[in-house]
Amino acid sequence: MALTLIRPDYDVWKPGEHNGTFHGLPVPRGRGLAWGLPFKRAGAAREVCEAAYRKGLLMETAGPHDEVAQILPPLTVAYAQLEQGLATLEDAVASVAGVETLVA
Repeated sequence: MALTLIRPDYDVWKPGEHNGTFHGLPVPRGRGLAWGLPFKRAGAAREVCEAAYRKGLLMETAGPHDEVAQILPPLTVAYAQLEQGLATLEDAVASVAGVETLVA
């Protein structure tokens, strides 16, 4: 497990300035099994990830305003597990906002 702690007053990177994983955006949408699910409302992805966690699905957020939910299944995921995870994600989105608007 890795952990990076950044004081907010030091976290002044603009998109594309930092080459760390997803820190400065753009978030890759569709690289292998790593997908970013962007929402229009700041903080919506964090709420979705929290709801998913309460249902047993571990997710992370990305973006400077927690507007992207990261979908990061292992490459060896079984089809049934993927279906279950996506169903849990669908329930989490519905529980946060009914039908949350995604960025196209």
